[in-house]
Amino acid sequence: MVSRTVNDERLSKRFLQAAAESALMGRLRAMSGMASG
Repeated sequence: MVSRTVNDERLSKRFLQAAAESALMGRLRAMSGMASG
């Protein structure tokens, strides 16, 4: 049971990191698009 909780925590952390990375990439892409366009 404990290992499952740790696994869920790890998964949620990875999910949050992926969401933050995608948001950051989207922002960078938008900024570069505005700069070039």
